[in-house]
Formats: sequence, structure tokens, C-alpha cells
Amino acid sequence: MAALQLAGSDDLASAGVLASKTGLAESQSAGSRVRKANKKSVGLQTLGMHGWEKLPENQYLPLMRAVVQHGPVAVSVSADSWDLYLKGIFDYCGKDAIIDHAVTLIGYGKDAELGKKYWRILNSWGKNFGEDGTIRILRNDQEESWCGIDNQPELGTGCAGGPKQVRVCGMCGILYDTARPIFQR
Repeated sequence: MAALQLAGSDDLASAGVLASKTGLAESQSAGSRVRKANKKSVGLQTLGMHGWEKLPENQYLPLMRAVVQHGPVAVSVSADSWDLYLKGIFDYCGKDAIIDHAVTLIGYGKDAELGKKYWRILNSWGKNFGEDGTIRILRNDQEESWCGIDNQPELGTGCAGGPKQVRVCGMCGILYDTARPIFQR
């Protein structure tokens, strides 16, 4: 199973994110924030993780760029309808989504047989879930315009006293809350 697909005129290459001779572009998106783990974060330090970068909310290309340039990315999604998923490309989330589940985005691709693009997500529900522990959810180039409202952000990433509702974009709200880990080199 290939976790990542970049082909000819598809995705990042066509969006100008990949440099023609030097490989991947070096630029960072505006709106991203880098945070460092403190010295008391022994578990993170043991893994070699010394921080994370919160990617811009509800933006498609920064998320794709992070997966290509750095590998797996933490994403928060609405997973209330995932329990019956077995295989294929999942497209049953409405625009209004309550973000309530943290998962790992491990890649993206295009199913040649179905002719549909997808995000491949590693779920925490074990190998018996979906396609060997993963789910493919529908992805399209207009993810930033597939938006709705999370009217209960406190059930997911929201904090006490925070906003009563937030704008979420992408299938199952995948673009809303994303972060890439930063490891020591």
C-alpha cells in the first residue's frame, strides 16, 4: 500500500508547490505556528519529538505540503459516522461537522478505478477497522469551499470559554485542526 501519490498534473505538482528541479518547495504558509516541547516533556523527548507546528486552519495546500515534506500529520475530524466503514472512499460527512476524533493523516492519492481523490487516515481503532486500520475519505481540490459549522467545539479541540462555534472545512472537517510533529534531525 502506497501512502502517498504524486502524479504528473495532480495535486501539489499542478499547484506549483513542487519545485521543478530542486524537489519540494521550502516555503512555509502564513498562519502556521511552531511550538516547542519543554524539557519536562520526557515522553516527547524520548521519541525525538521536540515540538509541533499548527498548520493554518481550513487550508488545503499547507496540509498537503506538510504530508509530502514531513510525513504523517495529526488531524482532528468528525468521526461519528465512521463506525460502519469497511472499504472504499468514505464521503458521508455533511458540511456541518462536530470535530471529535484525533487521527493521523498518512498520505493521499487517487483511486484509478473510482476516479476519486482521497486522504488516507490511520485510525486508532485497530487493524480490524476499515482497510487494515485506515480509512480513505473523499478529497477534492475545492476542500476549502466544502465548509460548515462545528457548533460544539468543546467536544473536540475547543477549550472552556472558547468560541461557541467554529468554521470547519473539508470532508469530515479534516482541514480545521492540523499539526505536524517536529523531530530532531
